[in-house]
This record gives sequence, C-alpha cells and structure tokens, in this order.
Amino acid sequence: MHQKQIALTITGMLLCFTTIASAGLVPVGDPVQTNSWEQRFNEAGAGTFDLLAVQIATRDTTLASPAQKDFSDEQWILDMDEPTVASAVGPATDDMEWNVHFTGECTDSVVLDYVCFDGEEIVNAARGEWDGSEWSVTNYPDGEGAVWQPDRSAVVHCPVPGAVLLGALGLGLVARVTRRLL
Repeated sequence: MHQKQIALTITGMLLCFTTIASAGLVPVGDPVQTNSWEQRFNEAGAGTFDLLAVQIATRDTTLASPAQKDFSDEQWILDMDEPTVASAVGPATDDMEWNVHFTGECTDSVVLDYVCFDGEEIVNAARGEWDGSEWSVTNYPDGEGAVWQPDRSAVVHCPVPGAVLLGALGLGLVARVTRRLL
C-alpha cells in the first residue's frame, strides 16, 4: 500500500512538472530558409491570450514583412508590422502556432523578445536566443522577470481607420438629429 502511494505521488509530480515545462513559447521544427528565414512557434499552456507581440533585440537582424504569419487560427491578423516590433491580434485562444519572419540567413544569430496578452495583462513573456543552429527559450509566466514588458498600447495600432470613420459618422448623425429636435 505504501509503495502504491509513493508511485502515485511521483507520477503526479512528473505530470505537474511536465505541464509546467511545456507552458509558454516553444519553437516548432527547424527554421525555413527563403530569401529571408522563418521559424514556427507555438504558445500554449500559459492561459488565454488575444495578442502576440515580438521584438528583435539584436542589432544586425530585423523582422521581414510580414513579420508574423500563417496563424493556426485564420481569424488572427497582423496588426503592427515594423522592422523591430510586430504584433498580431485575434479571438482569445490558449493555443496558437504561427511563423515569425526574419531578414538575413538562418545561420545568423538573433535574440527575440516575446509577449502575449489577455486584455491588458501579460499572460506570458519569453526571450528566445537563436545561435544559428538551435533555440534557447526562457519563458516568464505573467511577464515577471522578462526583459521586455510593454504595455498593450505600445504594441497595437489604435484605433483602426474603420473605427474612426464609423465613430465620425455616428457623431455626425447624432449632431444632425439633435439639431432637428431643437
């Protein structure tokens, strides 16, 4: 009976550690070299999120356009697409695969900072270091201890032009109705 309890305890601890170790940003497969290069990533196990953002922390490499693409959820779209920072938004999910697109050769070293948000809160942050042959990724649940901890407003365009147009039309309609009533 005592041995059975020990075995169950050890099994439970292994499952717990396996879950913790697999949470967060993980590279998937090998990089793909084109005129530039891409790496597929997976974010899972850290909780739900509705925004992913990456920042290049290496001087010699930039993000190629489009910087993030091929999302496993087709409702996700690229929002910010700058040479050093890019973000994507979509419906809340707890599991996503997508490609990050870099300039240069896949043998070039790169340091990539990453965050994902659920609303205004950072759910996970990570630093990925590519040495030209393999990734080393350190995840920071809730962003605690991460090098890059931006506010959500720093990594999204706001507001989208369509929203501004609709808002202006709405205000114009309200003004016109108010004038008629007075």
